[in-house]
Amino acid sequence: EFPVSVMRSDEMDHHEPDPFWELELAGRAENDTYLDSSEEDDEEDENIRFLRYTLPASTYCKHSTTERSLRLAALPLSDGVLSVLGAEAWFGSAVLAALLYQNGEPNRGVIRKHVTRSQQNNPPDENATNPHEALHAMLKCSLTEGQNNDDDEASFRALELGSGAVGLSGFALAAMLCECGDIERRNHLLGVNATRTAKCQVILSDNDCEVLKQLKLNRETNAGLCSNQQMSVSVEHLDWGRDSIDLNPLFGEDQPSLQLVFGSELVYSNTTADACASCVQAILNKYPEAHVLIVQIIDRPGFDRFLSILQQNEKFHVVCEQPISYHYHDLACQMIQLGGTLSRFDYGACFIRCKSTL
Repeated sequence: EFPVSVMRSDEMDHHEPDPFWELELAGRAENDTYLDSSEEDDEEDENIRFLRYTLPASTYCKHSTTERSLRLAALPLSDGVLSVLGAEAWFGSAVLAALLYQNGEPNRGVIRKHVTRSQQNNPPDENATNPHEALHAMLKCSLTEGQNNDDDEASFRALELGSGAVGLSGFALAAMLCECGDIERRNHLLGVNATRTAKCQVILSDNDCEVLKQLKLNRETNAGLCSNQQMSVSVEHLDWGRDSIDLNPLFGEDQPSLQLVFGSELVYSNTTADACASCVQAILNKYPEAHVLIVQIIDRPGFDRFLSILQQNEKFHVVCEQPISYHYHDLACQMIQLGGTLSRFDYGACFIRCKSTL
């Protein structure tokens, strides 16, 4: 049912079939649970099948008694073949969603630093602020300080790189922000007294036309959960494999603020390492206040190269925490079953910021 190898359509390196994807996709086939037929919507394309992804409680809506879930469909098979990378959801996207939903849980799992060869002679500052706590402090600040924004511009904007056709982590973040849009609930949970709520925007991006088409279908399917008057979700084309990255189509020439950049399992070769590093550098050069969070299988080809490129840039502070703690692993498993031979020890969370904003 699944192919023995999956390669990105624009990948320039011609590698041998990757056994990781063989195991991962085989495990996915065993663990995926489709919606009951009574729960499925009538779709024009009978090959589209929606999966239900149960969302965890977030730091900002802990006391919500309503279980929320996304209904997301992967890219339909074409003649039994997954034609592009990112056609399905992957476990790293669930780990990323968990990290965005809840603040650090230092007593729930062991965290050690993943040190690359380039760091051995220049280790990171152990006294620096915990990057995960700093990210959530930014989220809380953005949601509260943006409450008096009277214009139409979003006061909090997030960009997901390489969303894939399902867009789990991007839609999960949008659902969390949308729930925070309930003014009375948000005031109670965050301890503020606001008459307005912050305007928010989440941008999901990819470079494949079929993937973007499927993302838009998933956006429409989950519009009630992920959007309201104060929360919007957009799907945009972004090819960070190009020599020069043009961000204007995403944000316009007026360069509005960008607070968060996130993505999962973006690097799997030296080519994608170079492209992703160039993209992150271009974004941080234009938006130095942004927090970057990337969840990655740390032993994937090219990931050490990706980290080394960014660590060699004196402008950036780079921390990679590995393994993922029990807590976040368990939250991710509520959304996607971990397939193949992987465990939480295979995943790391990479936090990147401009040193000037620390």
